[in-house]
Amino acid sequence: LSASQLDTVYASGQLGVGLGIVGGVLHDSIGPVATCLWGFALTLVGNLGLATVLRFKDCGGLSSLALFYFALQNGSVAIYQVGLFSNLRAAPPEAQGATAGIVAAG
Repeated sequence: LSASQLDTVYASGQLGVGLGIVGGVLHDSIGPVATCLWGFALTLVGNLGLATVLRFKDCGGLSSLALFYFALQNGSVAIYQVGLFSNLRAAPPEAQGATAGIVAAG
């Protein structure tokens, strides 16, 4: 792949991260368990898709790489948000900043 094609794949992943609002809305409307399952499904599709297309000489084409990387990143953000929101909800007010820092650190 050329540098510009790799930039496109990276940008699609960043779009998946940027559309993390979807995971937040899902968390508010259907709860943390369903949101985590949604994130897992997207992450699974993204990872399995990338593992499959990367075996081909042309990496399955630019659109396949971009789509699977988008799914992977968006699913990852949804799972991260479930961890963050659940921990913040459980933490007492005086520990929410530290809790957010710990979760954000990985």
